[in-house]
This record gives sequence, C-alpha cells and structure tokens, in this order.
Amino acid sequence: MMDMNHPIVTEPKIIGHEKIVKFLENSIKNGRMSHAYLFYGAPNLGKRFVAEYFAAKLLGENIPTRQITEHLYPDLFWVERLESKKNISIDQMRELKGKLSSSSFNNSYKVAIINEAENLNQAAANSFLKILEEPSPRSVIILLVNDLKNIPATIISRSQLIRFNQVKTKTIENYLINNLKIKKDLATRMALLSFGRPGIAVRLAGDKLFLKKYEDTADKFLKIIAADLVGRLNFVADLDLNDIPFSVWESVARDILMAQLDLPVIEQSRLLKIKSLAKEIPLDKLVDFLEELRLTRIYLSYSANKRIVLDNLFVSLG
Repeated sequence: MMDMNHPIVTEPKIIGHEKIVKFLENSIKNGRMSHAYLFYGAPNLGKRFVAEYFAAKLLGENIPTRQITEHLYPDLFWVERLESKKNISIDQMRELKGKLSSSSFNNSYKVAIINEAENLNQAAANSFLKILEEPSPRSVIILLVNDLKNIPATIISRSQLIRFNQVKTKTIENYLINNLKIKKDLATRMALLSFGRPGIAVRLAGDKLFLKKYEDTADKFLKIIAADLVGRLNFVADLDLNDIPFSVWESVARDILMAQLDLPVIEQSRLLKIKSLAKEIPLDKLVDFLEELRLTRIYLSYSANKRIVLDNLFVSLG
C-alpha cells in the first residue's frame, strides 16, 4: 500500500461521479486495488479526469498538477492511438510492458492510462492481455472506453468495471455558475444541451468557436428536417463522416418533440422554427427518428459504408 503521508497532487476538476471517486479512494485506503480498471461510458462524461485523479492518488507525490494532466510524470504512462495510425498498435503495448516492468521513479506505483482502448487492434489486444495475465508489481492500468462492446471479453473479465453515467443537469449547472462564473440562464441552457455530459457543457461555456459551431449545426439541421428527400440526401453527401454531430441532432429533434408535447424547449432562440416543425412532423414519425438516431450510432460502429447508414437515417423522415 502507498504511503498516505505524502501530499497529494491537486486533483483535476471532476463534475459529479462522487460514488466512483469515493470507491476508488476507499480502494487505495484499504489496499484492495485491482491491477486493471475499465472506465466505460459515453464520451465527455469525465472518465479521463477521474482516471487522472486516481493516478495522482496512487502516485502519492507532491508533484505539480501539470505533470499529471499533461502526462509528464515518469511513472504515469499515457497510451492512445497515434494521429497517423488507425489503431493502437502492438508496438505501443510492447513499449508499455517494458515501462511497467522497469523500476519506478520514486518507489511508488506505476500507472498506465489507455485512452479509448477500443482502438486496440487485435494484435495489440492480445499483447495487452498478456500484460494483464502477468501483472507487474505495484502497477495499475486504467482503460478508458466509450463503447464496452468493442472490448474483448478476455480483457473485460480481468478488469474492474466502473460505469460512468450521465451527470445530473443541476450538478453541471452549479459547476458552470460557481466555478466558471456563467450567468444562471446561460448555465441552465448549456447544462441542458450537454445531456448529462460535463465536457460538452464546459466547452460550450468556454469555447466561443465550439458554441458557434453548435449553433450553426443546429440551424442547418432544422433546415434539413424541413427539406425534401433530395435535399436531405444531398446534406448527407456533404457531411464530414469523421465528425458526425449526433448530439446536436438529438438535441434539436428532442426539442421538436418537447414542443409537440407542450413541454419546455431548451433552444428558446429557435422556438418559432421548432414549433413550426412540431406542427409539420407527426409525433410517431419524430419518435421513430429519435430511435433511428440512437440505432445509427450503433450501426456506424459496424458498417464500413457510413454514407449508406446515414442515408437510411434521413430517409426514415419520409
């Protein structure tokens, strides 16, 4: 067990997930840690921040926060897909195994964080499995995963699973107000637009270009919903298939549904257009489209032809 007398690095800011943080803290306190943890849940929930916080607790040194958050500390190993590569490679796993097998920098734990571990190719996954089967002493591995179904069962069975759920809207709103000094009405809107994902809310609040991109995407989607089939298919043809804005589409479609049901709409600035579309699109058609949106996310992880999958989505509007 680590020396708890060492000062702890200030943790990255975590929004929500109190039960998970408490569980991890107790695991360290009681000396009952797993060799591997698998954090899974949708993007932008805060998995990375919790992983960095856990790593800081494990390393147990009075080190600058920057060395943790920028992954500069010598006993913290950050692994992710290289920009020039399609997957995390076996060479990266071999390198990780060597680092975990070496002596620690200051006689502490060695911590590895594998970001978006679903990007492990088959050879890398097999190599990583050997690391799990023959763990190095005083080492902890944290896998960050958006979609659990893309992780081999052999890796899942050897990891402590920790599921990250959406954060309460009020929790996100309070953070934006108290920590980022966002006005309440704007904080409420951004918290609602994030659909429980703090990372989205924080970016909307602090990145004007990101907010403008959201606004432009929402406006364009409102036009496309009202367009004929040819217009919608042309819209799909022009999409960047590496940056499909599902969260914006879902937000707009849900607002139209809320308007149909005479419930509060998030996007008050687009209220007239939303109400107009609510009168034009039958309720059952809109409900079906929201379900198709959900299914399309899943289909795209399997299909080699994203264009056809997206065509089918927009054809479903009739």
